[in-house]
Amino acid sequence: MRTNIYYLTDDYGWHNYGIKRALYEELASREGIRIRMFDHRTSGIPLPNNLTHVFFASSGLTWPPKIMDQLAERGIKRVGFGFSDPRSTPKVFPDFDYYISIDKASVKLAEAAGIKALHQYPSVVRGYHDQYRSIGKKKLVFLGNVVGHPDQALRAKAITKLRSEHIHGLKGTAIYEQLQAYTCGLVVLGNQIGNSTIPKNIFEYAALGLAPVLAQSNNSHIDEHNFALMDDILGSNWATDNAFTGTVFDSPSVGNAAREYVWAYHTMDQRVDELLEFLGV
Repeated sequence: MRTNIYYLTDDYGWHNYGIKRALYEELASREGIRIRMFDHRTSGIPLPNNLTHVFFASSGLTWPPKIMDQLAERGIKRVGFGFSDPRSTPKVFPDFDYYISIDKASVKLAEAAGIKALHQYPSVVRGYHDQYRSIGKKKLVFLGNVVGHPDQALRAKAITKLRSEHIHGLKGTAIYEQLQAYTCGLVVLGNQIGNSTIPKNIFEYAALGLAPVLAQSNNSHIDEHNFALMDDILGSNWATDNAFTGTVFDSPSVGNAAREYVWAYHTMDQRVDELLEFLGV
């Protein structure tokens, strides 16, 4: 039976090759999969007889209970996603047959609710992010929003402390054209465990060969958690702000190792292979 997917989403991060776009395009490239995308605000979407899956590809997104029940009765698999977990962990787990999240704690919550769940970190895209590589000599940059972000105070403090330059508001390849002028990328993880999204910039820095530099908090418990998280994402191929401000820091070696690691373990084609296996497709 051919896999026939409806993909409900929005255009957030689309110009920057965010997860929603990368996932859709990788699925669309696969033989044996027919996928049709809809803006999640569209009403009255028809449900053909050959529909096999509905991907609710926006955090907390679902349909009215009556329609979700109709999907279940027809054997159409309801697949939920948490791209902004854990801040937006939905209370709609019972609506789904499967749940995929970038946050391990959210996966555990879904499993506790009886839902089959899969943890997947953000990733990079072959043929897009690999067009660029660190070639400059500028020292440190932070990629992302500050004002209005839940971790605004932490990000602002780290940028000031380390005298980091800041890239934000750019779209598409302009981001990476600027990033490649730097040797290190600043990573700021939230100090409220269970309340902060995994930054995609970790993967973007590493993909280009920038050494990811983690800004530490003043809380040893938080630091311990964040160190473990960075190890999980990049192995040992990252550094703390102490190393960055020290006299001995070989950023090209760290950046090159991080680049090799992210292209070996964190690509969207790998994520989709794992996702399709998880869904039994």
